[in-house]
Amino acid sequence: MPAPVLDPDSGLTASDADLQGGSAWTLFLVWSRPNWRQNSGKDAEPATLLSWGGAPVLQAESQGGGNRLLLFPGSGAEVVLTSGLARRHTHSLILRNRPGVGIDVWLDDNRLVSAGTNPLVSPSGALPLILLHDTTAGGGAQCWFHETAIWTRNLADQEIGTVLTRAGRWARGSRRGICLLVNGQSNAINFSLND
Repeated sequence: MPAPVLDPDSGLTASDADLQGGSAWTLFLVWSRPNWRQNSGKDAEPATLLSWGGAPVLQAESQGGGNRLLLFPGSGAEVVLTSGLARRHTHSLILRNRPGVGIDVWLDDNRLVSAGTNPLVSPSGALPLILLHDTTAGGGAQCWFHETAIWTRNLADQEIGTVLTRAGRWARGSRRGICLLVNGQSNAINFSLND
């Protein structure tokens, strides 16, 4: 997959991906939620952490202390992954879709869903994968992106275990401190401060 592209108006575009229920794929994401959305004009709306072709795949509740993390929100296959998604924490997520079986989900080190329904379909196959943004004005999730990977196959359980072990390099759980590194052109700090 090419390197993700950060745009302040449309989020972090990872590239086109095929996340349909009938396709084999595995997705890994690590992010931090420093706070609930603030001064976005959409503070009461959920923060979209992952969208595919404009459809939300993963959302976190925001305003008023909402702490649910939702998979396939608003669809007939919506799943509440947790009701305790605290702010100031870092999380890792693995989604594995097995055609004919369903989707498996790991949040941090815990398997929460086995063979769940994946309602995603697209007549054109691959669609843009957007991280931490709903692609509308003011639609940023106001979270910090750490890492993502996509495989165009199902990782075996043993491989999932390896990915979870490697995810341990991130201080998941309660945030104990903040360290920011901005690397890039002279205007790179502008994107960081504005986003």
